[in-house]
Amino acid sequence: MTNPETKSETKSETKSETKSETKSTESFLSLEEQIILFKKAKQKIYLKKNWTTSVFARNAAGNPVNSGNKSAICWCALGAIYSLTANPVKRFTINDIIYRCSPTTRKYGDVATANDIGGHKTAIRILNEIIKTLTAELKAEQKE
Repeated sequence: MTNPETKSETKSETKSETKSETKSTESFLSLEEQIILFKKAKQKIYLKKNWTTSVFARNAAGNPVNSGNKSAICWCALGAIYSLTANPVKRFTINDIIYRCSPTTRKYGDVATANDIGGHKTAIRILNEIIKTLTAELKAEQKE
């Protein structure tokens, strides 16, 4: 006997596998939620004093802390994003979004390297690229 829920999930999974990468992230974050997430991350590190390298986050003493730690006062680009997302599964999805939407990230290989080698302006550029791409995707989706 087939479980109707399992059958439904299988159909749903098959459908989502055939959709674009943007659509496959919908089960975790809608396009609107993605845009909000990346805008908030940009706000966190917009001022250079709130940005760092080599670790996800630092406290007031300059010591490394978890990106979500309440004592964190500065973050790398990825740490700023991760600080807004506690769910590790969402973090994998977010990494896919970053790589897909940011030519600068692809140029450096990953966002951490881009942040550390490229500097603060590069970190902000990456977030701007992502926001711009996701906004264009949302507008295209709304026209459909």
